[in-house]
Amino acid sequence: MNSGLHPNRVLLSRELLKLYYDGLSGEAVVRDKLRTIRIYLDEGNVVYAEGVDGGKQFLRDVAAKKGLDSRELKQLEQIREKDPQSLGKTLLERKLISETVWKKFVEIKVKYALAAAFNMDHADLKFHDVDVSIPPHNLINYNMIQLLLDTIRWMEDPRTFERHIPGDDAVFTLSEGANELQAIIPLNPFELTIFSMIDGQKSVGEFIKSKGLAREDVYKSLYLLLCFDLITLISARGGKVGSEVDYTQIVNVYLDLLRILETNFRKEVGKRFESILDKCLNELTGQSKELLRSLDLSKDYQAGIATQISRRFAGKEKAVEGRLVLCSSFNKLLFLLIMRMQKLLGKPLVERSLKGMMSILQDVERYRREPEIMDYVRGNLRDYFQQISA
Repeated sequence: MNSGLHPNRVLLSRELLKLYYDGLSGEAVVRDKLRTIRIYLDEGNVVYAEGVDGGKQFLRDVAAKKGLDSRELKQLEQIREKDPQSLGKTLLERKLISETVWKKFVEIKVKYALAAAFNMDHADLKFHDVDVSIPPHNLINYNMIQLLLDTIRWMEDPRTFERHIPGDDAVFTLSEGANELQAIIPLNPFELTIFSMIDGQKSVGEFIKSKGLAREDVYKSLYLLLCFDLITLISARGGKVGSEVDYTQIVNVYLDLLRILETNFRKEVGKRFESILDKCLNELTGQSKELLRSLDLSKDYQAGIATQISRRFAGKEKAVEGRLVLCSSFNKLLFLLIMRMQKLLGKPLVERSLKGMMSILQDVERYRREPEIMDYVRGNLRDYFQQISA
């Protein structure tokens, strides 16, 4: 096992899938120290992406096919550099390409951008709920699930997959609710074969050897299954749960609950909510204060907050203890906000907010994948409701 790897770290694909499941429209910005990728969404589906320049070679191919001279090619390259959004319109108006060819190029550009984001070592994702203004000729409508599948299958660099698969001695098990989730994800026959072999017992090397499979193909399929949260790493040796845990699901559940409180607060106090949240965060102590520092619900939807909090946990806690510490920290913040709401806005609004939180945990399918955690969260919400009602 390569101990420098973090196979259970939060995967960018899972954060994008959450945006898809929530049906959000806006701009997802993926950034590291070297590059910024912007992915534009409409009700969860991808309509455009930028941050990777694939137009230079494309223009050269068009020029060669249409017999353009160097002056004409240079003119097109200047358009690409100064106003890349208008390049497609120019090519179409001059009848240098067909609409089908341009749409295909845009799809490939989106895949390049997404693959580049996947290759980032320490990507940070933030979502901005803004109006997306993309020229019609650049718009596509790519289902997020299918785009992720197509992009991962198209990727070839084995280092991307190896960063998340710690070696041939790694053992995976199916994630909670994996069979139900797999039913809505169109895996190909090879991916289904790998999925069917995951049993929490055999190592990656064992089923590579038993079936005579190509190692690189198996690693790519395992990476794809990880991206869709269909499998979970147990260990690299001996079947014991490792020290690193992916806390994404827990973080996202509590963020959803906090946003119910935020929405109800803002209806009454508007921008004062930011100062109320800051005061509650400052009242936290110890590890809770460290984990939730800089939590900001008031501006942009921060899908990347799950990544940030998971990194703060890295190597500090065992699986069970870590989950309890995280839940406890969020519960403390929820309680402080609830008490502040009661003081400022009265009991009826608090009761409506708590009922809304309990209702969403009951009704929304994705929350059923962590039954023990959900029971714990619901129990705390019921206790808060009883305290307020009394």
